[in-house]
Amino acid sequence: MAGLNVRFADGPGGRAQRPVERRMLALATGFLAAPTYLAVRESTNTASFTAASSLSPAIVANRLPNVGAARLAEWPAVALRIATAVRRSDWVYARLPSPWGFAACRAARLLRRPYWVSLHGDAAGVFDLRAERAATPPARAYHRLRARATARRTHAVARGSALTMSVGEDLDARYGRSAPRRLVFANFLHSTVAASREVRAGRPVVLFVGGLNHHKGLPDLLAAAGSLAAAGRDFELRLVGDGVLRQQALDTRLPGAADIAVAGWLDAAALDAEYARAALLVLPSTGGEGVPKVVMEAQARRVPVVAADVGGIRGLVGDGRGWLVEPGDVAGLAAAIATVLDGCADVTARVNAAAEHLGRNTFDRTQDRLADAVRSLEPGLVKDDAG
Repeated sequence: MAGLNVRFADGPGGRAQRPVERRMLALATGFLAAPTYLAVRESTNTASFTAASSLSPAIVANRLPNVGAARLAEWPAVALRIATAVRRSDWVYARLPSPWGFAACRAARLLRRPYWVSLHGDAAGVFDLRAERAATPPARAYHRLRARATARRTHAVARGSALTMSVGEDLDARYGRSAPRRLVFANFLHSTVAASREVRAGRPVVLFVGGLNHHKGLPDLLAAAGSLAAAGRDFELRLVGDGVLRQQALDTRLPGAADIAVAGWLDAAALDAEYARAALLVLPSTGGEGVPKVVMEAQARRVPVVAADVGGIRGLVGDGRGWLVEPGDVAGLAAAIATVLDGCADVTARVNAAAEHLGRNTFDRTQDRLADAVRSLEPGLVKDDAG
């Protein structure tokens, strides 16, 4: 279709884009024919922003302010920018959950523009978790209201979309079934799977990568680490990331010789170094997960994974590809970590099974599936050589 315009709306980001976020932009745009507008996450890193905007010469990248940092008075102006972009479009694509993505879909419905979406996380589930932890009845009621409103909004967007693509069966079961047409795809692996991994001698490192917050299970991880340290184990718990519980992590003192290090967010090379020295990756999330990229990154490097059985994690770690624990089970989490640190007999078998399973979800294979699905909406949306 000559002169086709495709607009993209993405969510807010309070930190520089990780490589995986730039790859998701490449996945979304790599097969499309001449997109002319791309609204990307706010980035404080000029290099990463330039990398995102250079995915296609036809893309013009516009920055949208971080919702969390933007003043309320700025929102009408941003909404007007989105509506103007949608009005000039033939199609709209939004990556959810994100406030700006929801705004783009609402504008598309009001302006009678077709759109499609991809679901990458469960924001309503995060609000439910906040409600469970709320200290007062008013706070609990507020978060439950936000959860219900977000769930209703996601269902409405899915029902109105020409195509809803969900990352994992869990998100599809909760929201995708509202859609007239839907596709379930696994989170993709952009890099190759390591053929082998050298296990480093010395003090073992227990690695966590993600937001330092409640729904990522950081309090459970700190409690499990305390239990292991009290039992006389010597290890280093390394936390890669940042969030509202950063200070709690910094203030935590483990008994005995074990200790905690908070590394903050790292670039790709530094994160590779963390995986290389890790004895295992731990992700004790309590909810709100899709198919976590950090689990796949660890498995690609043949790092053992201990994770909570929430969202789409079972699809990565279940069936003997790692160790699953119930969310909130501190004793079970500590026991699983101890099992890996002790070098149980089936660690190698589980790591190899995870790597073999992971190799089926490559960037190219995932992009081919998405290109076929989008091509079915309108052939002109997809490049002739895609898929």
